[in-house]
Amino acid sequence: MCVTSIYEARNNFSSLIKRAEEGEVVELTRYDKPVAVIMSYGDYQVKKQSLPSLLDKLSAIKLEDWFSA
Repeated sequence: MCVTSIYEARNNFSSLIKRAEEGEVVELTRYDKPVAVIMSYGDYQVKKQSLPSLLDKLSAIKLEDWFSA
């Protein structure tokens, strides 16, 4: 994984995109705190498909659980 500041990313955007295309995840930071990532579209699609949607999560919760608190 590559970690870089947003400022540095602006100056090296093309090379960071190339790294992401090659399979590396690029973490962008602001004031040393992670704020975003750059990853290949293929990796994004895999992760997106593997995560259940919000609707799936909500439909798995029983209605009585919402009101039992």
